Parts: sequence; structure tokens; C-alpha cells
Amino acid sequence: MNNVVLIGCGNQKLNDGKTHRAEELYTSGYFKLKMKYAKTFNCPIRILSAKHHVLNLDKEIEYYDKTLKKMKKNEKVEWAKEVKTELGSEFDLANTNFIVLAGKDYYKYLDKDLNLDLVFKDVGGIGKQMAFMKKAIENA
Repeated sequence: MNNVVLIGCGNQKLNDGKTHRAEELYTSGYFKLKMKYAKTFNCPIRILSAKHHVLNLDKEIEYYDKTLKKMKKNEKVEWAKEVKTELGSEFDLANTNFIVLAGKDYYKYLDKDLNLDLVFKDVGGIGKQMAFMKKAIENA
């Protein structure tokens, strides 16, 4: 089975009126640590975005202000359908394990149809997740 890492985007973004590579647009320490940890898996990485659905790291995008937290259930369900469609156009969903570095809003409506490895599910809050990732990076 192939692996793909899915990282949840962040609300802290560059807001300078320019486009940036998706990997560089999100500026929080938490996002940057997730990216560093994701790279230890040596497999494709995609960013899950409330606005753009699935982003390749090199995709040029501008600042936006949209979050899954503010979406209604039906909007989240539609977002998840689009994510699955986009992932399915690039990867063989039946033979891909998606390593999820994102909160429940990102995977809640995906986990019925995809092979998900919910890395943070039993780790705890962001502080514990960051400690978990730092230790994993040191051991990689």
C-alpha cells in the first residue's frame, strides 16, 4: 500500500497581497512542525485546505480567510466529497494509506471511504501533538 501525508492547513498565513507556494503560505509553528514531521515519511504530502480542498505543496495561492470550523455540516460533507474526488484523481484510493496530520474537522467525513491513519487521534491537544512530532523527528 502507498502512503500519502495529509496536513491540515492553518489560520496563520502570509497576507501581503502576493501569491506563495502552499507550503510557505501557512506560517504557524504548529503547521511548520507538521510539515517537517510529514517529510520524515518520504512520501507525497498534500495540504487540506478549507478553500482549496487539496493542495500540492508547490501550488501558488494567495491569502484567504476560510475555515472548516465555521462551516455547517452539509458544507463539510460537500467539502469532504470534493477532497475525495481530488485525491482519487491523483491516487488509487483503495491502495493508499492517508497519514492524517489534521484535526477532526478535516477527517470526520472522510474516514468512511478512505484508509486513514489518524496519527493524533489519541495523542491529545496541540502541545502534546507538537511534543510527539518533535520526538518522532529526533528518532527519524
